[in-house]
Amino acid sequence: MIELNGKKIRLVVISDFGRNTAGILGLVYGTKYIDAVIATCKSPMHSARLAKSMLRDLHYPKVPVYVGSSPRSSGTFKAQATYSSLAKVESVGRFSSPLKEILDDGFPTIIVVNSPMTDLRNFLRDDYNPNQHKIGRIVMQGAAERGGYFTLPDRNSVNNISDITAAFEAFTLVQRFKIPFTIVTEALADKLSISLGHYSDLGTHKILNYLEQMRVASLGFSKSQGTLTSDVSNILTIMVAVIPQDFYYRRIGSQTSLCYEVSRKEGVRYQANILRTLQKNLG
Repeated sequence: MIELNGKKIRLVVISDFGRNTAGILGLVYGTKYIDAVIATCKSPMHSARLAKSMLRDLHYPKVPVYVGSSPRSSGTFKAQATYSSLAKVESVGRFSSPLKEILDDGFPTIIVVNSPMTDLRNFLRDDYNPNQHKIGRIVMQGAAERGGYFTLPDRNSVNNISDITAAFEAFTLVQRFKIPFTIVTEALADKLSISLGHYSDLGTHKILNYLEQMRVASLGFSKSQGTLTSDVSNILTIMVAVIPQDFYYRRIGSQTSLCYEVSRKEGVRYQANILRTLQKNLG
């Protein structure tokens, strides 16, 4: 749960877990703020069970985790590391969707999208009722460009091209419904990455062992080689949702546009914040 301007706001995160380290780092960083998770991409059931198992091991077993969509271009999933991931996840009704199940109670919510736009598009297209579903803001990971009346998704962004049709439809629907949205670019995340020797430098938690396995498998390092540059893109989107006042923004589009791009963040203080929070949550 987030508190902004004295009001409590629910935080829902849509992300994939197990494909790379970014989603897991975001989960660890934001664990005390996250109220619900929708796991997507490649193998959404595996992704959801992995997230649920990790939330249990982070002492947040009651956070609901839903199985999201598998975008059309996601390909097949190949696990790069092993983790106990047989945890039970949430189910939804036959004619419902995870976001509808979560938002039907009318509680104010911020949605963070660290994945393709498939689940967001499906909800906005099929289920969204502005009189019932209270979305305060959507924070997206990716990139955008001005395109006539609407701000459009950048075709070079990884999350956008994973389901480009969903990206264009989601961008259009968000603006049609006049929902404020903020974009955290991959370029900004690259500038603000953090470096350390190994994930084990942060402690001995089993999640860190899993991340180290993924690093070795994906980069071909032996455990004694290489310097880790960590992908903090998913952490950044959660930070923008939780502490928006710590960032600078620029508007994309016309003067009435509700689309903003995060322009920068002070690096040294920011990196120290991330490392301190990760170590605390994994303690």
